[in-house]
Amino acid sequence: MLKPIVVEMSKEITVSASKLARLAHPEPCLRCFWLSVKVPKAEDYQIHAGALQKIDQLAKRLVERSFFLHGKAPGWLPLDCDDRWSKIGRKDFTRDWGDGMTSSGIPDEVLQLTAGGWAIVDYKSGQFKVDSPWRDVYKAQVQIYSALRPTLAVKIVGILYLQPVGKPIDEQLSLPFDPVWDFLEANEDVVEPLVDTAKECLAGPLPEARDNCRTCAALDLRAHVVNEYGAVPVR
Repeated sequence: MLKPIVVEMSKEITVSASKLARLAHPEPCLRCFWLSVKVPKAEDYQIHAGALQKIDQLAKRLVERSFFLHGKAPGWLPLDCDDRWSKIGRKDFTRDWGDGMTSSGIPDEVLQLTAGGWAIVDYKSGQFKVDSPWRDVYKAQVQIYSALRPTLAVKIVGILYLQPVGKPIDEQLSLPFDPVWDFLEANEDVVEPLVDTAKECLAGPLPEARDNCRTCAALDLRAHVVNEYGAVPVR
């Protein structure tokens, strides 16, 4: 039988933008959120496909190349902008929410709109689905990026889904992509309830598992293993 998880943390805690955005899911699992923040090594089992990261990197390079050659974004990124933020660091998008909680993140693109203000864009490799519960999470994530730097005057936030279409051509495994732009106005009011929920959750004990959560058991087990081998930051 697994022993109870006991984690001692410092009063200061950092919640990444991507983790904070999970609370925007229609049925968020507070237990998974608590574990992902307080026992981050328990999530080491998650393997992110290298191919998806390469697609995102390629998209950034294409945008950079378009600005270098033409002074504007490529046509598949439907924004009227005349400049981009070339080097984005985590320190550029970090905010102290008070009560010992800080968040940070690195947007995929920060573009200067021709009409004034900025746009924050995040790339997602996969199919766009209107009714997907993760759409709410992705939309919250770009809103969080905007809120992390309130002085930037962000006007638009959006997700560019890079979804594969058709079939590989001949034997070259050439696969075209169909970009889908899902955008909205920047609105920090969307972020405030997520921050409040995160503070309340993290201030208390480990929450109960959600009935239909698929990852609770795996996170629980790995958190216990991490605890057993002393890999949890204790203070």
